[in-house]
Amino acid sequence: MPASLFHYSEPKPCRVPRIVLSVVSAVFAWNYYATINGLVRRSAYSAFTPPASDADDLCNVASASWRPVSITAADGVVLRAWRVQPDHPNGKAVVLLHNLKGTRLRVLPLAVGLLRHGFVCLLPDSRGHGASGGELVTLGLLEKYDVAEWVRFIRQDAAIHAVYGFGLSLGASTLIQSLSVPVDFRAIVADSTGPDPAHPYQYLADRFHVPVLLIAPISWPFVELLTWNSRLRYGLHVERASPLEAMRSARVPVLLIQGLDDWLVPVRYAHRLHDANSQYSELWEVPGGNHLGVANATPGYQKRVIDWFTEH
Repeated sequence: MPASLFHYSEPKPCRVPRIVLSVVSAVFAWNYYATINGLVRRSAYSAFTPPASDADDLCNVASASWRPVSITAADGVVLRAWRVQPDHPNGKAVVLLHNLKGTRLRVLPLAVGLLRHGFVCLLPDSRGHGASGGELVTLGLLEKYDVAEWVRFIRQDAAIHAVYGFGLSLGASTLIQSLSVPVDFRAIVADSTGPDPAHPYQYLADRFHVPVLLIAPISWPFVELLTWNSRLRYGLHVERASPLEAMRSARVPVLLIQGLDDWLVPVRYAHRLHDANSQYSELWEVPGGNHLGVANATPGYQKRVIDWFTEH
């Protein structure tokens, strides 16, 4: 019988599952890295330039006038803001800082109340946001010096004898960090202070209510890749951006506002900030308030903020 009748060849393995797995893995790895890298890069969403019509509307509601202003940061980045002057100024000014991936429009509601009480309002877009320059968001490392420049700018007006600060989330973290520069603030309000990059595992443990020893190995790939990517690719030491450490040496009154239903930052973290310097800080816990939503949770929000500035 011919030998060919007994010839047996192994079936070729199907490469489709292997190719699909490789593609899925590559897509996952890219999205994973893009998410981490996106925390320190200007996003397309935050590149929105606030329209002048919103400044006009603000002035119509609050009986004020405005003009665009800008400064140049130490690293050459041009920062832009609206300077809004009430019809009857009280000699005081407030620098209002927005949240991550937001713009100056995020703080317009509070600006209305401040203007009606005579406060000059400076509404900047943080670097890497809105109309301001910069491609990197440094979580307070450079932004704290930007705040100092804005305060020096506003103090050039001889009619202003006191400057205050208000911040939301990253804006709140930046304000607290700026106290270590130092900055000539009379008092500040930090609403929904953002996470502390210098203590990431403690933050995650507080947020998810698990021990640090458990959350650290699980979150290590994300935390360390963020740290090393920022350091090696951009020269940023994000682990040095610490509101908690700045709070320890603060000598400016700080009102910490924290919603008890905050999905991003647990109230435990607000307690740590307050406990770090109870002599110069006060903690206001708001039932029902979530992250960036405390103002909507209580009708007395604006009054509490304005009273804090008035008392100091």
